[in-house]
Amino acid sequence: MSASTPAGVEIVRAGPERLEAVESLWKAMFARHRDVGVRPAEVRPFRSAEESWRRRRARYEAWLSGPDAFMLLAERDGAVVGYAVVVIGSGEASIETGERVADLASLSAVPQGEGIGSALVETVHAELRPLGVREITLSVMDGNTRAMRFYERLGMRPYLTTMVGPVPGEPDQT
Repeated sequence: MSASTPAGVEIVRAGPERLEAVESLWKAMFARHRDVGVRPAEVRPFRSAEESWRRRRARYEAWLSGPDAFMLLAERDGAVVGYAVVVIGSGEASIETGERVADLASLSAVPQGEGIGSALVETVHAELRPLGVREITLSVMDGNTRAMRFYERLGMRPYLTTMVGPVPGEPDQT
């Protein structure tokens, strides 16, 4: 436990066998995304929470089966109250980074505002330092100003905006 980990919370490294424990946290984050993100009519409708979890779980399983990803769980009284999934890839081509850059693929904590997310990010940093990783990226849903402020308090700054839109016309059925 680091100095900033909330009392009663333990952060542990976990593998894909613990993914069931984060399902409710993913769905809570998914609900927040639906509430604060771009409106579905502007891009495409959101998937159901069940379908979103099925797809996200498959990604987690693929990432966590390799050597360049890890998952941290925040546990309190035997219950998982937060998690982080990190994927390490090659360095950025356009800006000066190390050879490897981490992507914070997911971070969720329930309840929010108790320091669990901050403690998870601090532990992510502690896991990355011995690996020589000195940069971390993440994506924040457009409109999620609370998350933007959270990450900015942790020293991160906006760098890239991802645009999403339809491909006009009907797709080829080849």
